[in-house]
Amino acid sequence: MDAGSKRITGKQIFIYVIIFLVISFSVKSTEQRIALVSAIGTIVAAYAAWQAAREAAKSAEIARESMNATKELGLETLKETQMANQRTAFESRYTMLLAHHDHYHQQLCDYLDTYWHKNKVSEITEEEKLRIGEIENFFSKSIYAESPNDCFSFLTGHQIISRYMRVLYHLLKFVYENGAFKESEKIRFQKNYTSPVRSTIRNDVLLLIAVNALNVRSKGAKNSSYPFYQQMLHEFSFFEHAIFMFPSNPNSLFSQDDWESRIHDLVITKQSDFSSKLRNQMGYANHRFKIPEVRLISPLVIVLYIFENPMRKAVLKAFDSLSLRWEINGNIIDKIKEAEEQIQYSSQYVKELPSSEYQSPSNMLWRKISEEIVSEIEENAFSKYGSYDNYVFKMAINGKIMPVKGKYIRDHVGAFKRAQSIVEHYKSHNGDESYAHYLAQCHDETISNSLKEIESYNVMSRQYTPQQPEIAEEK
Repeated sequence: MDAGSKRITGKQIFIYVIIFLVISFSVKSTEQRIALVSAIGTIVAAYAAWQAAREAAKSAEIARESMNATKELGLETLKETQMANQRTAFESRYTMLLAHHDHYHQQLCDYLDTYWHKNKVSEITEEEKLRIGEIENFFSKSIYAESPNDCFSFLTGHQIISRYMRVLYHLLKFVYENGAFKESEKIRFQKNYTSPVRSTIRNDVLLLIAVNALNVRSKGAKNSSYPFYQQMLHEFSFFEHAIFMFPSNPNSLFSQDDWESRIHDLVITKQSDFSSKLRNQMGYANHRFKIPEVRLISPLVIVLYIFENPMRKAVLKAFDSLSLRWEINGNIIDKIKEAEEQIQYSSQYVKELPSSEYQSPSNMLWRKISEEIVSEIEENAFSKYGSYDNYVFKMAINGKIMPVKGKYIRDHVGAFKRAQSIVEHYKSHNGDESYAHYLAQCHDETISNSLKEIESYNVMSRQYTPQQPEIAEEK
């Protein structure tokens, strides 16, 4: 029952009048009737006062609720006004920082273009030659090196590059720390401001930014802003459209669908020069055979692996399948077969040498070879020059007595020793299948160790260990 239903109705008043009349007629004396009327009047007056007080309280409650609603509306309006003012101030500061960024970005692009457009310039100044040299060293050598240290040396403290990196850092930091008007939508809202920045940055500059952000492992770097810088780049998905492998011509990536093979070629050919080094193992100056190293780690591979980018999935797949590619691409088994053939061919010269005759350039007489000459030829088998290179030796080769130059014999002695080393290395693993398994194990171990090394550059990885603040000992 609501408050309105508790008021005295007309029906109730009629009943009260009837009751009053009945009581009045039942009372005989005038004094009693007066007393009754007085009592009833008092009751009615009291009830009326109570009803008035009740209505007053209700009015007061309505007034209080109205005041609270007005207060809440005022606070909400004030909050919205403050937020609008904050957002206006934020966007004003953001616009200013963005203008600074665009200015220094253009300056950096002009600097890099001295290298990319060098063939279009008829005359190049000495200063431009120096610029071209340092930029070329970065893009053609340093990003394929064993560690990012050469890249850091180039990027850190550079008059143009460092200034740009600082401006970009402060812009991202400002958005990260001040663009949080709704905590639940913080990153999504902030990307509305960082994505336009990223979209204006040229692809080669994105590679510079990514490599620069790898500088997080030294004590000095960990105590500085570099880890936070890299964290922001991760959270803003800053490289989701960056084509790291082709800094000056990103469209080259899309000319081939097999991105996994591109990563294999990057690691095996570009970084490691594996096939060439394998051929050199069969060559002139190597006493013993050694499988060339395949270098997985380079600044380029690290940024491809740890940052979200179009090629990241292909990189992960390429590392999973790389073990087999090393085995096939290197043609290691074929080189072993070649070594076996080399042993068979060169062994004739090695075996015939102790029983051969020789002729010196100054004496045309044929003489019986001595043990000293044989020893010296064998000892100098891997040297550039030998004392008997210009001598002529007479020996039976393929069933025929024929003259052979001393240099040629020395080469065969070296080739025989190298081939023996290769075959011994192979035979120690009991055949093709066992040797292939051995190679796969070696490669898998290398891959595992390399991936741990790569992850140590990733501040979002468990492999990364932040620098702990030093605690002074209590005295």
